[in-house]
Amino acid sequence: MLQSKKLFISRLIAMSIKSIRIKNLLSYDEIFINQIKDINCIIGRNNSGKSNLLKILKFFYQKIEGKRVLPPALHSNYSSFGSITIEYDLTRIKAIATSNRAKKTDFIKHIYNIFFTPTPISGVIFLDGHEQTSTSIKLTLIINKDESVKWSNKDDNKIKLIGYLFPYFEIETRHIDLYDWNRLWLLVSRLKSFKVEKLNENELIEFIDSRISENSLGYKDYISKIQEITKTTKYSYREKVLNYVKIGIKGQTFNVEGQNLTTQSDGTNSFEYISIFLNLLISLTRREFISPILYIDEPETGLHPKACEDLIYKLHDNFSLYSKTKKGREKGRYKTPYPKIFFSTHSPHITKVTIKIFQERQQVLHFTKDSRNKTTFSHMRSQFSDDKFINTFSDNESRLFFGNYILFVEGETEIEALSNRNLIKHFSFIDKVDIYKTSSTVNLYNLNPNINNAVIPFLYLFDLDKAFDFTLSAGKAKIIFKKNGDLYGFKQTQLDEEISRFIKGYSTEYKKISAALKYISTSQDSTYLYDKRFHFFDEASSQEIGKLIQSIGTYSSTKNIKFLSTTFEGCLINEHSSPLFYHWLTLEHGIAVNSIIARIKKSKLIDESILLSFLRIIFNGKTEILTKYGQIDALTGNPKSSKHTSARRLLKLTEKAFLPYGAKTDKTGGWVSKFLDFSISEIEKMPSTDSFEKKFNRYFPEFHSILNRLRT
Repeated sequence: MLQSKKLFISRLIAMSIKSIRIKNLLSYDEIFINQIKDINCIIGRNNSGKSNLLKILKFFYQKIEGKRVLPPALHSNYSSFGSITIEYDLTRIKAIATSNRAKKTDFIKHIYNIFFTPTPISGVIFLDGHEQTSTSIKLTLIINKDESVKWSNKDDNKIKLIGYLFPYFEIETRHIDLYDWNRLWLLVSRLKSFKVEKLNENELIEFIDSRISENSLGYKDYISKIQEITKTTKYSYREKVLNYVKIGIKGQTFNVEGQNLTTQSDGTNSFEYISIFLNLLISLTRREFISPILYIDEPETGLHPKACEDLIYKLHDNFSLYSKTKKGREKGRYKTPYPKIFFSTHSPHITKVTIKIFQERQQVLHFTKDSRNKTTFSHMRSQFSDDKFINTFSDNESRLFFGNYILFVEGETEIEALSNRNLIKHFSFIDKVDIYKTSSTVNLYNLNPNINNAVIPFLYLFDLDKAFDFTLSAGKAKIIFKKNGDLYGFKQTQLDEEISRFIKGYSTEYKKISAALKYISTSQDSTYLYDKRFHFFDEASSQEIGKLIQSIGTYSSTKNIKFLSTTFEGCLINEHSSPLFYHWLTLEHGIAVNSIIARIKKSKLIDESILLSFLRIIFNGKTEILTKYGQIDALTGNPKSSKHTSARRLLKLTEKAFLPYGAKTDKTGGWVSKFLDFSISEIEKMPSTDSFEKKFNRYFPEFHSILNRLRT
């Protein structure tokens, strides 16, 4: 019984716009928005079709009002027409109109007669005495190639009543008259119905004349003379309502906290206008049958970022002010539906606050254009159950919703390298990439565009140790996979699901991925022979680990993840770039690299590849690892067992040369920028007919492969 009562209440308050379908108009081939929340935040790049929704809704309602306006252009002339279909939910108004408890005003009776009068069906007898009519109505406007239009429904009364029950308003922020807010009066006149027809005009004139005329009939004669001289059309119903409303308030000229609008800044006036508009829209419709629709185009125009946030906070305050908080009657609080509000915005600040405070009452629609110049959209996942993520959701995360390309990285080194202006000079597309440092597993998951259903290209860039690690004991190393949920997919159950999916494919690519998955699966908890004395694997184990790394790379690419062969420092310091790196060390730090290399060549215990591995560790700011050396970086090299040495021997060779520089080799010491600037300058000076990019690839092949993935 209680459950059915709750169901009745939820159905009772549901009266609003249900869906919007647009076919073959402007940039829309076909678009269907079938979930509409109280707050609908529309985002996307410029020219993605966001404002076209405003234009089409505006035209639809102009035709409801019978206005003569030019229709929107067809998207494709291959079809002879386009259409706009809006579905409306009549559940609440039907419950009121058909309830025995409801006070049947003339207006309620009119609504009942228009929407809910049973239509007799031959041969059918309804045992409960009436037909089960629908609780929703679809209204379609067809726009023909010759610019003629027609309604799918021929009943003008239904069309007009829809316009009254579900009025549409728009605020084009760029076109607000910031110093004349008279348009607010139009809003006021459309939000309330009065029985103005019961007011006798002559009686009203007599009443006013008796109260304000110093001489008998002064007001009445004055009105009479004006009417004789001038020719005016009769007041419309809305004009009458507005005139009677204005009589009852203290004035009609709007101001901001007592100050004239002309004395305020454009930003202040824009903020106050939108705030007042929203406040009026919400507060004046709480006890009405109407459920308005409002579209605000770029509300952030002219506003400081904090003002953008304040605008949404004030909107939420108004929502909360009139919402029921408990069962039973609450003065001023009602369960009636709120207006449906659309924001078309480029503001991460508006989007952030909307997501944080409106939670399940909001949604984010991401608009984009495909290669055929057609607008599509996706419902982004903008409702998060993780309180930790919501509480830490900031501008830094919100801006990613607006990205052209998102690169998720682990640390400062990647950010420093990819922000290098000399590098961007040769790879200009980097400027279009949003680089985000992944600080937690929670953020890794919740910001994944695939999981969020965002149409934004992205790439995760991880060091290899984020994929797997080793536990070392008794001359053996056991491989341990990092199981980071849906992101990596290295859980055995996920691997099994992925194998089942890819094994069904017949393409070469699917077969390659399937083989990689099987190899990863069989490597779970594998053990490899490990030389504890020299801290390296034997040659056979090293080859198996190399194959595993290759398999991980093949599979992870399907999830837009790239695991580096070692670390990001390894992209900069490797056997290909070593000539540049040694030259830079000599010039920048005065290190006698040549003498170190000469000593290595004479050694029977070590080689240059081991030196580079240790240099990567030193310039990763982790010199303490040299004393207990267990990094994957060196463990997965291509060792020659006869030349391996312990970490202590190599430490004795390198510490004297490098460790005194301390912070200079730390991640935040600036060496990345200096080395990149030096390398780019040297490459630019090289006498070669090859392009800069080709030469750069020669010295930094892995770094170049990352840059290639970022091209948009």
